[in-house]
Amino acid sequence: MTDGPSKNRQSLSREVVTEAIDRNRHKTWSEYAETFEFTIHDDAVVRVASSEGGGEQLVTVSGGTAVACTCYSHREAVGRDDCRHMRAVDAHPRL
Repeated sequence: MTDGPSKNRQSLSREVVTEAIDRNRHKTWSEYAETFEFTIHDDAVVRVASSEGGGEQLVTVSGGTAVACTCYSHREAVGRDDCRHMRAVDAHPRL
């Protein structure tokens, strides 16, 4: 018995709900700092990892602003051009 497809749907559902909650809150840098860990991954790419071990995403930065993310919410965005990972990078005081 495999739970691959079911587990994947559950993971995507969690991502969508988490993104919806985040979009409706005005988070401060300190809140993002508690949620994510940031690492310069490559030139103009920041690795944003969940502090809770929930995974990691790569955020592309151009002109000092996050422009793309590898997460599901950014790829399948509805009505918005960013995601919580991009907002966290934009809020970072030193990136």
